[in-house]
Amino acid sequence: SAALKAFNGTDTTVIEAEPTDRRFKDDAWQNDQVFSFIKQSYLLTSDWLNSLVSGVDDVDPMTKRRVTFFTKALTDAFAPTNFLMSNPAALRPAPASR
Repeated sequence: SAALKAFNGTDTTVIEAEPTDRRFKDDAWQNDQVFSFIKQSYLLTSDWLNSLVSGVDDVDPMTKRRVTFFTKALTDAFAPTNFLMSNPAALRPAPASR
């Protein structure tokens, strides 16, 4: 699978974050295999879920907007940048703060 190839380093880019997405600006998201894998897994999953919800037809437009909004909020909340162990920028200063 593409994800396994990315993790093994044979294919490093499956999906990239939008240039305006500041969450993945740290170099480790591109240069470290583990963090790149985490980022790409998150982006693939969140993009899939958000497009799945936004692609639903034959529902009330207001309901669709609400579900789209809450799904985006949920996927943003689960971004790897929001957790210490999956955020290289947050991990770097951790040992120095002891």
